Amino acid sequence: MLDGFFKPNAVVVVGASRDETKVGFSIVLNLVRGGFPGPIYPVNPKATEILGVTCYPDGARGGQPLNAVKYSTAVKHIGEVMVEQADVCDISKGGSCGA
Repeated sequence: MLDGFFKPNAVVVVGASRDETKVGFSIVLNLVRGGFPGPIYPVNPKATEILGVTCYPDGARGGQPLNAVKYSTAVKHIGEVMVEQADVCDISKGGSCGA
């Protein structure tokens, strides 16, 4: 039941950042350094890559299977980048996820 949270097959990081002082950078860094075995999809419309990982301008990822989304931005900024296919949402700066 909690495998999607503790053992995701892929992770989208909404609010990924190139700024080393931001939570969005730390999340990507931890996934990369920790050797996350699945795809990492950083979402940042102003970056092409973070730590060598290709960035995406929005939550679309070509229909790849996904069960975890890490939101490292304020809920009010998530808007259209919500990834509805995810089983688990983790909002790092407060708020809620789901209906």
